Amino acid sequence: MWSIFIGVIFSSTAQYTYIQTQAQRYMCVKDTTSAEKVAWTNYIMLVSMHILCLWVGCLLYNKYSQCDRLRTKIISRSYQVKEK
Repeated sequence: MWSIFIGVIFSSTAQYTYIQTQAQRYMCVKDTTSAEKVAWTNYIMLVSMHILCLWVGCLLYNKYSQCDRLRTKIISRSYQVKEK
C-alpha cells in the first residue's frame, strides 16, 4: 500500500509539472485561478481513480484468495489441471 502512495506522489508530480499536455491545459485558461481549479479538479479525479482501482483490487483479492487448488487439496501436484 505504501508503494502505491509513494508511486502516485512521484507520478502525479511528474504529470503536473513538466508534461506538455498539462502545461497546455494551464496555458489555455484565462487566469491563474482557473488554472488552479483545473489542476485541483484533475488531481481529485486522479486520486478518485486510484482509490477505485485499489478498492476493486482488494475486492478481487478477497474473492479469489481462497482459490488455490493445491492448498485446498483438490489436486495433489502443482502440474495437475484437475483431480484424478
